[in-house]
Amino acid sequence: MEHARPRDIISESPAAAPTLSISVETIVWMAMIAGAIAIRLAALGGAELTVSEAERAIDALAVSNGATPETWTGDFSASITSYLFDIFGESEALARLPSAVGGSLLVAVLWFARPFTGKSGALIGAALIALSPLFVLSSRSAEPFAIGATVTVLAAFSLLAYLRDPGPVPLFSFALFAGLATLTDAVAVSGVLALAMFVGAEGLLTRNSEIKNAWQSFRRSPLQWAIVVIIAAAVIQLGLTHFGTTTDKLGLPGLTLWSEMFETPRDSRAPEFLMALLLGYDWPVLLAGVGGIAVLATRIRGLGLNSLTPLERLLLVWVALSATIIALTTQREAGQLLILLVPLALLGGVLGERLLRTFDWSTGMRRWPIPALALLFTACAALITTEWAAGNASVFQRVLIGVFAALAVTLVAAPILARTRDGAIALVTVVAILGVTFTSHSALAVAFEGGSEFARDKTLLESREPFIDTLAVLAEDRDGPVIIEASLRDELEWALRDTPYVFGGSLDEASIFVGLASEAPDGFVTVAGEWLIAEEWSPQEILKPLNMWDWMLFRKPYGDMTTIAVQIYVLTI
Repeated sequence: MEHARPRDIISESPAAAPTLSISVETIVWMAMIAGAIAIRLAALGGAELTVSEAERAIDALAVSNGATPETWTGDFSASITSYLFDIFGESEALARLPSAVGGSLLVAVLWFARPFTGKSGALIGAALIALSPLFVLSSRSAEPFAIGATVTVLAAFSLLAYLRDPGPVPLFSFALFAGLATLTDAVAVSGVLALAMFVGAEGLLTRNSEIKNAWQSFRRSPLQWAIVVIIAAAVIQLGLTHFGTTTDKLGLPGLTLWSEMFETPRDSRAPEFLMALLLGYDWPVLLAGVGGIAVLATRIRGLGLNSLTPLERLLLVWVALSATIIALTTQREAGQLLILLVPLALLGGVLGERLLRTFDWSTGMRRWPIPALALLFTACAALITTEWAAGNASVFQRVLIGVFAALAVTLVAAPILARTRDGAIALVTVVAILGVTFTSHSALAVAFEGGSEFARDKTLLESREPFIDTLAVLAEDRDGPVIIEASLRDELEWALRDTPYVFGGSLDEASIFVGLASEAPDGFVTVAGEWLIAEEWSPQEILKPLNMWDWMLFRKPYGDMTTIAVQIYVLTI
């Protein structure tokens, strides 16, 4: 009997079933996107609206009911909100939903940066944005800034794709998002201005062949001309109709919001307000971005400007223009910092990609005690600083802060001064761990803790609910109208939107008057005492290290807190 040969046995065995393979990179991306969505969407309506959010929500509600307020902006976010209110009814969560979705999409969109930054660079840039407290705060707000950041990033990647391979698809994408930027907000408009400046600089200064090839492709293609003309016409139509909400106003909403940043007179915030926001909320993004600029500057000095990739040259133009815009802004808001934070986060990704390629991490991490001890000494210094901020540290403990800090610095600096890479790896490791710890704590605090945040506008307080209930009980027993002081419209109109109360009416026939805490008007008496309805914390001395440290940990305000108190006055009989 002839035995089967091994080859025959193998050939007769059933073919292996195909298996689904998912890379580690994909799993990391999915986990990060899921985390970003969770922190932006969870309990979205749990916190009270700020005054500026309430103003936009009231305008959207009025438009959904067929009216057009004088203050209606008609931007992309506000228009979406008005349609959501029309379909589902108004709520705090729906007012914030467009920004939450836009902010979540921004993290996912950075997947498309991989061809330009490298896989690690895109992942690091997305992580910086996913954990950034200011990005989280903007995404959980009824303000438009998060959507603007997403639109401008999509426009940037579309432009880079078109320069790499000119064709109708990337051109359509770029024209669509660049046009949408003019209808969105100041962040998007600033980003598109940076893209235009980049194209001009590439064509005039570097004589880049990609720009030349893209222009020739565009000039010779009637289809590409038609795409631009059609999208431009659509943008003008949507702008003039404010996404179908009104034809009573002229101008493109995004450009209008951008120009309002430079209105005079200048606001009353402290001069260092925006810098304090960067340091207090997003120093990891700032540090990573500045590190990326330093890496690119070093390469330019050694190899020239053309040694940079188109994305790297774009980011340098983008961050320079953004810093200039932020410096010139007169009406300052925290969300405006996304103008600068977007390119800084991408530059942080460039830095991360470079570090991962340069260092031999397997060798460096064998000396793990260096970063471990540095982190231990840093943690000890941080704990004693916390006691000091609470007023409980002795002189000896304060001296220990300097000792522990010096030991941590020495551990990291000694190898660097000895010109070995172990110190650089230790430094990067320590800073990265501290940055992740800080941003995770701050992002969760911003999203869920409800502590004092000077990045927020004037915030409406939960204590106004008992005030509203008391006012309703008093109004039931009286026949005349309830008149509310006109200056309180911004603070109370959203909460009282379903009531017949009148803002700014005459007191001649009023049975109840609600006004700022002061002396009662003639013929009225005060009942139920004062009610706090809103507060705002914007300390004039922002950069006070101990106080800021205490705030970072526990979200305790320091300095003056501005509050708004009202009283209920009833007509005497």
